[in-house]
Amino acid sequence: MTTLSAPGSTAPAVLPLLNQAFEIRGRVLRNRTVTTGHSIMAPWTPGMSADPYIEYCRRRARGGVGMQIVQPLIVEPFHDWPRPVFDRLRALADAIHGEGGTCVIQVVSFGGQIGSAVHLDERAMWSFDGRQDEFGEASHRMTTAEVQQMVDAHGRLAQVVMEAGLDGVELHGAHGYLLQQSHSPWGNRREDEWGEHLRFVRAVIDATRAGLGDGILGYRVCAADLLRPDEGGLSDEALRAVAAEIVDTGEVDFLDSSIGTKAPAYSQPAVASYRYPDGYELQYAAALREAIGARIPVVGLGGVTDPAMAERALAGGVCDLVGMTRAYISDPDLGLKIMRGETGLVRRCVRANECVNRRVDAKPMACWHNPEYAREGAFALLAPAVRSRRVVVVGGGPAGLQAAQVAATRGHRVTLLEARPELGGRLRLVAGTSARRLLHTVDFLAAELERLGVEVRLGEPASVAAVAALAPDEVILATGAAPDVSHHGLDGLLSVDEAIDAELTGPVLVVDRIGDNAAGLLVERLADAGVDVHYATTFERVVTNAGYTHRLDLVDLFRRSERVTVHVLRDLGGVADGVATLVDPDGVNQERIPVATVVAAVHPIPVDGLAAALREEGLAVHLVGDVVAPRGVVAGTREATRVAQGL
Repeated sequence: MTTLSAPGSTAPAVLPLLNQAFEIRGRVLRNRTVTTGHSIMAPWTPGMSADPYIEYCRRRARGGVGMQIVQPLIVEPFHDWPRPVFDRLRALADAIHGEGGTCVIQVVSFGGQIGSAVHLDERAMWSFDGRQDEFGEASHRMTTAEVQQMVDAHGRLAQVVMEAGLDGVELHGAHGYLLQQSHSPWGNRREDEWGEHLRFVRAVIDATRAGLGDGILGYRVCAADLLRPDEGGLSDEALRAVAAEIVDTGEVDFLDSSIGTKAPAYSQPAVASYRYPDGYELQYAAALREAIGARIPVVGLGGVTDPAMAERALAGGVCDLVGMTRAYISDPDLGLKIMRGETGLVRRCVRANECVNRRVDAKPMACWHNPEYAREGAFALLAPAVRSRRVVVVGGGPAGLQAAQVAATRGHRVTLLEARPELGGRLRLVAGTSARRLLHTVDFLAAELERLGVEVRLGEPASVAAVAALAPDEVILATGAAPDVSHHGLDGLLSVDEAIDAELTGPVLVVDRIGDNAAGLLVERLADAGVDVHYATTFERVVTNAGYTHRLDLVDLFRRSERVTVHVLRDLGGVADGVATLVDPDGVNQERIPVATVVAAVHPIPVDGLAAALREEGLAVHLVGDVVAPRGVVAGTREATRVAQGL
């Protein structure tokens, strides 16, 4: 491996290592940032368009990422990928190379995991011993010949990748997929030659190298499988020994570390939420690098959203390259800002995990505070307005801030009115919870408004007269929503907004009719404070709409905490004399619980009274965010962007 000075530029002294160019097998990466393999769409599936994914990758290449490990291709042992997929790979390579980037594609065989639906022909999963996956689907035990068939398929796919013009391949040997299954006690109990230690791994590496020629070959390794020995897990030391043997082949050019095995154990710690500290996986990269004697580059990752932390990891010998995938999702211009020394302008990932959760839950992709994510074609780089207009934004929550930022970026003259003494709206409620990191959204947008010269008036409630006095050409109303449990027929109860900062004593009953993170955060906060909590939800599972990784976090909390009692498929029947009655969906079965306080997690009510009055004055009014309907930050900021783009 070689580090070089960035060609044609002088790296800002503040981050000299992160800005260094870096050579891997003759390819020069312009810096040491990497986006690791992640699945966000279905670009390789016939019948689905690859254009949005290609634009997603082109945007990050333009934004300065050193190397992209692009969305995985699944190894198909029965046939080659259809010709249209080859054409898409070539278009992807051209897009990334055209912006000065380097691209390696991850290839994966899931083995006895994930399910047969991911395969083109929905064939049965192939595994080493016919194991059942964690979702209950059985797999086919490969014959000796079929194992070799799978090995050969890796070589053919590597050849296709190189013919398409990409720079190489990363073999996915982590997250419990087939390569990891092959050397794990839980995944391979064969007694033939394919049960020999690392026999399959070595064969796949040999076949892939033969197909690649002089292309880059990376390997994603499991640095910690997070399984007990009785579950068939291996120790961290044993896994590092596996990595060292992989390096011993002399055919692998870099290692990419990760942790976790099987779907829940992988997603929760490997793509961890805001509940985990920054850089939560870097310790594993450091141990891995030491175990292999730093013979080849190691990619360190895991919640590295701060360029300064990435620089420290490089300086400390923790890793040689830094995976900043979610950081580039949040801010596609991260690399350029690092190279220019503009790290104070970075829109930091807050690890809300909308990107991960929506993919797992089969919802349209989104980022917590980057509206253009996965819609790079529709949300093109902001063009200047044809004519600068006078824009008044009413409301300083995320939607209002986003609208003001986009409008000002396009050259409009913007004034923002906020009735409260500080910006942030209802999002400020997370300040005392585990989700406090989300407030960076407010801090980032507030700094942007200051940089763009937006006039921000705090503590100034908007009235028709106050808005009209500013003589606006356009008014964007982002007045949000306010809690009102009585609107839902729940008189006398606390809202989550009221309860989140209150000093409550137990027992507290939280009745969740929404299923999102609001109730979960409240229960978490109360339990951490030593308060006994009953969590009752009208849904069949807890926090059903919170997103996959948050559900895992909160289910673990509810299951392990002695303070939390869960009641599913239950609603509040009534409260009298300190006793709450819970009823099932039929209203038949009842459960009586002594309580000191009852909190209702219900949707707030839009504060939209100003809209009609402003329109009666003849003003052009646009509504964005929760004032339209309470849907949260993601919908609000995207809606605000669209409106401001259209002015």
